[in-house]
Formats: sequence, structure tokens, C-alpha cells
Amino acid sequence: MIDDSVSTAAANSLKKEDSSVKLFSAEINNTHTEFAINSYTDRFFIIITQTGNIGTLVSVEKDTAKVEKETAEVYSIRVLLGKDDEDVHIAARFLAGQLNLPKPILFSFCIKDLGLVALKNILQKLKEHLQ
Repeated sequence: MIDDSVSTAAANSLKKEDSSVKLFSAEINNTHTEFAINSYTDRFFIIITQTGNIGTLVSVEKDTAKVEKETAEVYSIRVLLGKDDEDVHIAARFLAGQLNLPKPILFSFCIKDLGLVALKNILQKLKEHLQ
């Protein structure tokens, strides 16, 4: 098992050496929440955890569909690992739609509450660090 000093040192080295990795924390619904945003060439990997675990992995890809004369955004959401329920799909779709990132997103959720208030607070924190 890796102790805290090793993981803290690794996190600090990531912050210094790789500007595409952003690590931060915030209080979401009175619970300490840790975030990691990794930007890879083909996708974003966003970790949101309140337990220190990876949790449920959800892939979100945006596409456009033509409906008559208009185009609409369509999201493909797949749970790759973990709890595959409606709340996870809704959370991934909401965050991906509001963030409107130029690449697909792989989310890691380990959140106690995926309600609307929590999701809005998470969205605010993500937007602050994605600018």
C-alpha cells in the first residue's frame, strides 16, 4: 500500500511537470471532494471523488445528428466499470453538456450524492479550473 507521503509527492510532481493535469479539492454538499482533470490528445479524464477511490468509469462522446433541417447534439454514454444506473447517466450527460469540451470525456465518479445541487456545485468547480 502506498502511504500518503508518496501519493502527495507524486501529485506535487504532476502539478509541476505536466500542465495538462489539474488537481484541486472543494467542499460539495459539506463533503470534501477531490478533483483531477487530465487532458490527453484524444479525451479528457475527469476524476471526482469523495472517498479517494476511482469509482464508476463513464465514457461520454458527443456527436451531431441531423433532424430535418436542424442539427442536434447527441451524447453516447457508456458505463465502463462500476454502477450502471440512471443517476450516473444523468450526471455524466449533464456535466458533459454543460462543459461542452472539444474532446470526449472519461468521467470517474465516486460521489455520495448525484443530485442536482451537487452536480451544479461540481460543474462550477470544474468550469473554474478548465478555463
